[in-house]
Amino acid sequence: MPIQVSGLASGLDTDAIIAQLMAVQRRPLQLLQGKGKTEQDRLRALGDLSTRLSTLLSKVEALNLSSTLQAKRATTDTPSTQPAVLEATAGPEATVGSFQVTVVRLATATRAQSTAAVGAPVDAMVALQSAGFGTAPTSGTFTINGVSISVDVTTDTLNDVIARINGSGAGVTASLAGNRLTIAANDGITPVALGAGSDTSNFLSVTKLLASPAGTSRTSTGNLGVVQLTAPLDSARLATPLGSSTGTFRINGVEFTFDATQDSLSDVLSRINNSAAGVVAGYDSATDTVTLTHKATGSTSIDLEYVSGGDLLTSLNLLAAPQTLGQNAEFTVDGGAGPVTYYSSSNTVTDAVPGVTLKLLRESASPVTVTVSQDADAAVAAVKEFVDAYNAAVDYLRNVTRTDPTGQNRGPLSGDGGLRRIESSLRTILISPADGVTGTYTTLTQLGLSFGAVGSAVGTTNTLQLDEDRFREVLTEDPDAVARVFNALSQTEKGVMQKLAGVLEDYTKLDGVLDLREEATQDRIDDINEQVAKMEERLAAQEALLRRRFTLLETSLARLQGMQATLAGSLASILQLQD
Repeated sequence: MPIQVSGLASGLDTDAIIAQLMAVQRRPLQLLQGKGKTEQDRLRALGDLSTRLSTLLSKVEALNLSSTLQAKRATTDTPSTQPAVLEATAGPEATVGSFQVTVVRLATATRAQSTAAVGAPVDAMVALQSAGFGTAPTSGTFTINGVSISVDVTTDTLNDVIARINGSGAGVTASLAGNRLTIAANDGITPVALGAGSDTSNFLSVTKLLASPAGTSRTSTGNLGVVQLTAPLDSARLATPLGSSTGTFRINGVEFTFDATQDSLSDVLSRINNSAAGVVAGYDSATDTVTLTHKATGSTSIDLEYVSGGDLLTSLNLLAAPQTLGQNAEFTVDGGAGPVTYYSSSNTVTDAVPGVTLKLLRESASPVTVTVSQDADAAVAAVKEFVDAYNAAVDYLRNVTRTDPTGQNRGPLSGDGGLRRIESSLRTILISPADGVTGTYTTLTQLGLSFGAVGSAVGTTNTLQLDEDRFREVLTEDPDAVARVFNALSQTEKGVMQKLAGVLEDYTKLDGVLDLREEATQDRIDDINEQVAKMEERLAAQEALLRRRFTLLETSLARLQGMQATLAGSLASILQLQD
């Protein structure tokens, strides 16, 4: 940056002089920047107006849907204190009235379950901790008939514990039959008491004896040795070996592969449930079996197919398992002419009563009365949303297009006659009859939607209003008439909302009125910004030139002042010599 000299020689405040000169030069720039701000304000206002009109259009389009004004609700007479027999929902095409439904039978899903336990039986001849129990046993003591019995899971086998029980003097005999343990009273009379608060071993729980019914004989409620659900398949204690470490099978045509060294049974079941096979796979720890249940109800079978490698379906006792086929739902509908029987593969029925969906929940010998009525609440809510959106859009439009002779309070879109006509266009449509509609009701005003009562004071009719009581009355009396006025029901008619939507689309669509205005405004802003940049560049050069010239002036004055001082000194010396 060049060194600046400000009045060192001249004594002038050259910075102030330059600032004043540049202020004059900057007036055109400031005027141009003000014009740019005006255009920016206009662009923002156009964008906000477009947003508000688009919101209004969405509310208009909602009122053009038959599901809005002709919405129906379905209710049942089942008391809230009782489990529901069915749920009913009604579409706009449903007929107002009542009918009775009796659910004779629900639809069920096809089910395939392992024909036998999939895990190997508990090994009674190895230490308890390695015997294959579903839950890891712990060392300590447990109690039978008040007698405490010790167990060490690291050294005792199940046979050891059985022998210890039988020799404990507890008056019982323990025996292992297959994969379950039984403890029976020796006298066949005294009930067997299991467990005590002082027990430190979970042996009675692990052997599933604590949950067994009280009596003189207590037997495990489930298999002792079960498949290890989270262990890799090759070490999961499957009763039937896989035959290979990898394998492929199909369920309902969907293919699954597994690696027995990495995948657990839990992994495979999760993979099935997250697939498109259409079944739910589950494991029952009580019976040590796997169940496949069809997601769809009805009598469709589950297709199981071995493909290659290890045969997991056979190891799970599923491939040859007989399937319990699902059944179809059976119900009757009585619309007043007597019950008619229907069958359905699903418990969700859409084709028994036109426009009504029935969701069957439980069987009942008594009929349930379903009543379909007009859902005025949905229609009222939609109309209120439209009224709010209309008033919000029009209020904003008035604000941004306001005029002011003084120019102090003009709106950013003031002077745009085309935009000022939006309100009158929308208002004209709202107070005009629907095209081609005849009968008692042809206008929104007759339905309770107006700009105020006839004879209202000037200035009080600028806001759209809804007479909710009147609207509900007409909607209940003749819902089709309301629908015709709003959105027409035939090709020869054109409802008010249809006409309104056409006008709003012209303003809000791509390349529509507002979009083109925004593009033109943005072009002007770009042009102004370009002019401002060039002008600022010229002004910067002008200021730099002025500073160079004033610096040169100060330098010259300083040099002259130096020369003057030298001459004065020389003259003084000459005068002294003459004296």
